[in-house]
Amino acid sequence: MAKRVLITGASSGIGKASAKYLYNCGYDLVLSGRSEEKLSELKNSLSYKDNDLKIIAADLSNNDGVKVIFDFCAENKLIFDGMLHSAGIDGNKLIKLCDGEYLKNLMQVHYFAFMELCRNFYKKSFSNDGASIIAISSV
Repeated sequence: MAKRVLITGASSGIGKASAKYLYNCGYDLVLSGRSEEKLSELKNSLSYKDNDLKIIAADLSNNDGVKVIFDFCAENKLIFDGMLHSAGIDGNKLIKLCDGEYLKNLMQVHYFAFMELCRNFYKKSFSNDGASIIAISSV
């Protein structure tokens, strides 16, 4: 049985590249991102093997997105061996151009959503013993 990994931010950038790599290594994947269209395109481009590949559109700019992901996982009885959190907002802005709302949103996706993902992921109903979590960002 293949190992299963949850990837956030899979619709572009590092998450998308990681999804392609892990899929080619034989992992079963659950891919999450804001754009269902981009996730579907990625799924269609990867569906040439027998790996299990599921997509779930979720916006991590609030904790409802985390709930959407884990509700989907519960409904599908998905248990993971790993999670890669690569969802993010481009934070490449001069600090003088950042208002409070932008900074709150940045922290929500990069930090608070990650903490909430971890809190849910490590429940026995979602992760196997020895499961790993990786958080990665390019900014």
